[in-house]
Amino acid sequence: MLTTFVTRAVTKVEPEKKLFGLDQLRDAKKYGAKTAEQVRMVLAVVCGVCGYDNTVAENVQKLVLFQEYDMQRRDDLIAEDKNKINALHAHMANLNAKNERSKEEIAEAKADLLLVQNSTNL
Repeated sequence: MLTTFVTRAVTKVEPEKKLFGLDQLRDAKKYGAKTAEQVRMVLAVVCGVCGYDNTVAENVQKLVLFQEYDMQRRDDLIAEDKNKINALHAHMANLNAKNERSKEEIAEAKADLLLVQNSTNL
């Protein structure tokens, strides 16, 4: 009987903490807590009476860090894509210049051919 008591005492699991975070604040706002005074009353009941831990500030900090990281990652991707676009524009300009040179070469060759044809027809 003593071992049963000791075992139960040692293996007693602490109940999970009840948290009032950003999601719960948004729910409270959805159901009518619009002003600072109304939110203060909700917090007084939920945290003061019911024993929930107020984790709104921690949740906001985590959200900000996550979103800022995501925005930086997307900004980096945008910069990479802009560099690729600029490289493609340069490549296209190079190809267009080559096409122009080819057109000039064709025109010159046709003019030379015409010159030869005219000189042999005399």
